[in-house]
Amino acid sequence: MHLTCTLTTKSVSLLPLHHIQRAIHAFFSEVNEQALQLMMHHPECEAEAQRIVRKSNSLLRQHIGTFKSNPWKAPQDSAALKKLCQEAQEDSLKLMQRIQQAAANPAAFAAARPDEQNA
Repeated sequence: MHLTCTLTTKSVSLLPLHHIQRAIHAFFSEVNEQALQLMMHHPECEAEAQRIVRKSNSLLRQHIGTFKSNPWKAPQDSAALKKLCQEAQEDSLKLMQRIQQAAANPAAFAAARPDEQNA
């Protein structure tokens, strides 16, 4: 399942801020759910799944921290808010791609040592 949320400057300015925060959370919640599924279906990929979850949680904290550090009230904030949403979506999609790679070739991800894989 892929989450796609294309936000235009107009749509960002019309959405309540809590909806945008929930969308950012949803991007990374889906990553964590898919990492859990990877671990359940391919136990040999447990270490990789854990790395992905840690990276996902770190990126979520980073994006939510950026979101909460700005009041987003000025008209020019719409472009910055749109950029933040796009970055969060791109980061989550990169992690989802990593999960798909591990699911497609679990032996390669199981054989790799933690220092050889950068999540």
